[in-house]
Amino acid sequence: MKGPSGKRPTASSRPKAIGSAGALEEIIEEERARLMKARSILGCVMLAMEGNDEGPCELDFPDIIELARSLINESINRLDSVNLRPFLGHPPSKVR
Repeated sequence: MKGPSGKRPTASSRPKAIGSAGALEEIIEEERARLMKARSILGCVMLAMEGNDEGPCELDFPDIIELARSLINESINRLDSVNLRPFLGHPPSKVR
């Protein structure tokens, strides 16, 4: 079964039990870690671009920035209230 990102959930991306506070905390911490990675990537890009006057640059900035965007998008999708409803004690919403 594929998750919201279109990929199969890995053991680390699967919650412990639907509706448990521990599972919600785990999801939030995983997404915080993902966002911290994206922040680090963007910080490195910023530093590399500032120091780019020293010679030819071997970095592919669009690919690096796309990686950060991908990490952020995955967090946005996983933190969507529709995906978190079972953890908040709400039944899944019906699509009309």
